[in-house]
Amino acid sequence: MAITNQAHSICLDCSENSFTITGTYTGTAGGDITSTLYVTDPDGNVSEYNADTLYNSGTSGGTQTITAGTTSISTSNALTSVTLDWGTVANNTTYSFTFRTMVNGYVQDYVISYTSDSSATDGEVGSALDSLLTAIAVIVNIEPPAYVGGTSLTITANAGASFGIGSLNNLSSTATTPNTTTTTASFADGVWLVKWVMLDDAATDPSPSITNSIFLCNVEKCVREKASKVDVGCGCCGSRESDEAMDAIMYLEGIKSALSCGKVEKAKTILSGLQDICNNDCKNC
Repeated sequence: MAITNQAHSICLDCSENSFTITGTYTGTAGGDITSTLYVTDPDGNVSEYNADTLYNSGTSGGTQTITAGTTSISTSNALTSVTLDWGTVANNTTYSFTFRTMVNGYVQDYVISYTSDSSATDGEVGSALDSLLTAIAVIVNIEPPAYVGGTSLTITANAGASFGIGSLNNLSSTATTPNTTTTTASFADGVWLVKWVMLDDAATDPSPSITNSIFLCNVEKCVREKASKVDVGCGCCGSRESDEAMDAIMYLEGIKSALSCGKVEKAKTILSGLQDICNNDCKNC
């Protein structure tokens, strides 16, 4: 059986500067599954996220939260299996590398390091690295390495997981640390495109789930600030502050009305006008 349908929704929390994606799907994965999020900001920049938390085997889906200013692994360059080799061991020598993976939506680096004693053997190094990796296996979603001898050790991710390695010290491997992407310190106002892709071993994979959501955190804050400057006790009308506040409120409501009718491009045009009011403080009004 295969996954036959998938969908997701977006919930933006301006106070926390984060947004939560809730995913659902029907059917059952045919073998290993890859679950990836592609997030495109209003300027066209794309960030890629390992979306393991959106795919939960045996359930209808899950959630994933993306916070501004965090870093994520680009899964297109991540690994599902890699073999490390230490060749001829040496006494009193440090064997180390950095293991990079996603934990609860954030990139985590684990430094795996072992220093051999004065009578080093292949088994000493292999068993030590095996033990260090086994200690974090559940956290980073990999299979226990199970070193059995020789001068190499293979690390394998569990289904749906991926990782990277780097900073190799007295170890060799063809693997490299995967690319990472960093979101902006705050989410820019405008249309954000989120595409959720699920792939399994079935002959036909479901169509990706794609949403367009408009973020208005910054202009909404601007409108509140302008409204707070209006002196409601003043008997006069037509003050600069009240005019700016009314203009800003009308623009904001215009954006929301356009979106409710599905007129995304019109909403973007009105947003541009409101940003001019906020950025220029309506000096030319």
